[in-house]
Amino acid sequence: MTAVLSDTSGQNVTTPDAPLFPARGLSPTRRMIRRFRRNRLAVISLGILFFIALAAILADWVALQSPYSVDLMNLRKPPSPTHWLGTDPSGRDVFARVVHGARVSLAVGILSVLLYVAIGTFLGLLSGFYGGWIVSSQ
Repeated sequence: MTAVLSDTSGQNVTTPDAPLFPARGLSPTRRMIRRFRRNRLAVISLGILFFIALAAILADWVALQSPYSVDLMNLRKPPSPTHWLGTDPSGRDVFARVVHGARVSLAVGILSVLLYVAIGTFLGLLSGFYGGWIVSSQ
């Protein structure tokens, strides 16, 4: 199927055999998912974010060392099979501390988003119910 379009100068332009509106009939969510899956960098980034979130959630099983235990014989050691990212000046395992810190960061992020959604929903309900100067201030 060849589509004929007009450019800005009024000339007819013939396009190759492609439908004029390929995503017609699909819901906006399906179009968004299709567009997202075509972007290779976005899919790889989502996979990395999923991996980090999963490691943060399963921190007790992922980190082999305790993030709080001090090993005075291993102060400032480089990465090794027992300490994947090495140790800090106090002898604590850096990988364990990073994974457990990611758990805390993930919890803070989720709770802050939930708080903002609750506040925004409440303000939206108020403005929808009362209207008045909120709606007419434009």
